[in-house]
Amino acid sequence: MLGFEDFWVGIVWFGTILAPLFCVAYGAVMLNRGGEQE
Repeated sequence: MLGFEDFWVGIVWFGTILAPLFCVAYGAVMLNRGGEQE
């Protein structure tokens, strides 16, 4: 079983890895949607 500290390390690790990817993906989707509307 993972310890409580390992749990938070995992949260921070996933946050640092997924946050930039999510921002890039979200930005790309918004640009595509905005382009289609115009």
